[in-house]
Amino acid sequence: MEKQILDAHIVAKNAQQEMQSRLSMVFIKPKRILCMGFAVAGATESLKELYPNAEIVIKDYSEDLYNSTNAGCEWGYSSGDLKDYEANSFDIVIGNLFFPWVLDKKALFAEWTRTLTKEGLLMFSSLGPDTLKEIKDNIDFAPEFEDMHDIGDALQYLKFQDPVMDVDRVAIKYKTLVTMQNDLQFTGFKPCDFSNVADLSVSYEIIYAHARNSAVSLEENENIVKISLSEMREQLLK
Repeated sequence: MEKQILDAHIVAKNAQQEMQSRLSMVFIKPKRILCMGFAVAGATESLKELYPNAEIVIKDYSEDLYNSTNAGCEWGYSSGDLKDYEANSFDIVIGNLFFPWVLDKKALFAEWTRTLTKEGLLMFSSLGPDTLKEIKDNIDFAPEFEDMHDIGDALQYLKFQDPVMDVDRVAIKYKTLVTMQNDLQFTGFKPCDFSNVADLSVSYEIIYAHARNSAVSLEENENIVKISLSEMREQLLK
């Protein structure tokens, strides 16, 4: 499915709204929710409406992104480390475009598994390999974006229950170069030189994943998150 977005809608906000619409179709009554990468203006408003009795915790890379519309939520900086939280702390963990920028994805999966309650819900968005293919030569640094199938295989290997993966291919036509630069920077890319870019149309491959945590705890499962995503995929294909 491909969506056409005009007028420079922020990619992160589009992904966040998509995930929250999916949450509305899942039967769950969370007491505590962890949001990673949700420092978007008003990002938690619909979560508060959907789960009025739940405590919401926000973790993101930059406190500068915090907005007053997220008031009432616990806030903190995180690059993926959740050591301040005990095991089984959250009924829902939701990550918005946070996954691609984490250097140690094995550790992040371990933290998600540890801090989720047994059979708690994990939902997150990521960026696929076709992201910004039109301007890749102009980007100084970008992480290696994981393929949708690799992420799905990793969730299966880690004993997440009923993993569901799908992808949206989003085409964005920016009105101005400044708007495009701001959107890219907000999504996580470092400032780059786009002075030679004539066409301000780019595409994003946004991957969505959700699954239930294993009924087996991290301590009980000795094989969990001890190998890389590529190694997990190789193991499953044998």
